Amino acid sequence: MPHVLVPHRWLSPASKSEPPLALQSGRLNDDSALLCLPTEIRLRIAKMVLTQLRRSNKSGVSTMGRQYSYIDTSLLLVNRQLYSESYLISFQINEFAFQKWYGSGIFCCKNFLKSIRDWQAQAIRCVNLTIAERDLSGWHLAEGRLEICQVLGGDASAAGGLQSLTLEFEGQLLCHGEKLLNADAPWVADGLKKLKPLRKLVLIVRDDEVEQSLLVDFQSQLRQRLSKARVEVGRPSGENINDET
Repeated sequence: MPHVLVPHRWLSPASKSEPPLALQSGRLNDDSALLCLPTEIRLRIAKMVLTQLRRSNKSGVSTMGRQYSYIDTSLLLVNRQLYSESYLISFQINEFAFQKWYGSGIFCCKNFLKSIRDWQAQAIRCVNLTIAERDLSGWHLAEGRLEICQVLGGDASAAGGLQSLTLEFEGQLLCHGEKLLNADAPWVADGLKKLKPLRKLVLIVRDDEVEQSLLVDFQSQLRQRLSKARVEVGRPSGENINDET
């Protein structure tokens, strides 16, 4: 899955109620060779184009060691029909990664969601958040955490909403993680449980002082609370915790 590294500034604030501009006006270009192809093939081409990361002119690499890149969406400007078939693809298929800009990945994610339209936010399926414990337990970020989960949670009565979430915990955890890694903690009850469409949750804990038994218990608790989601708890090395023995 392509990995989109989201900067702290993405788009200028947009009208939340506007439908996609290409569906409001414009002329259908019937001469386009793409329209002669079956719909399935056009969608396959669109997925290849709208998930192809291109090298950015910005120098350097991100703090995560990834090269800055972007997705070319000019395909959506070909005509109205291609737009209407493909305008959600770049949000549905790509993984959006939020680093700790200004000390908080949640701050970055919240600002990003404010900069896009509601239909764009609700089309996002996969998110990767790099966070610290204070991002989830700090009172000053509680409102942002709740807002993110409400926006990405989508409409329970319709298809949509976040389906895959990866949380990478950086730094040392207080009390060796006993306070944070608790299924009764507010960030689980008021956060994760609001993500009704969630089908996959991956938690990566970088603090080596957190006991293996605590990770096993936390994974088991989350699997009970989030019965519809596949929960994986692991270390940065990629080694997952197995509590099924």
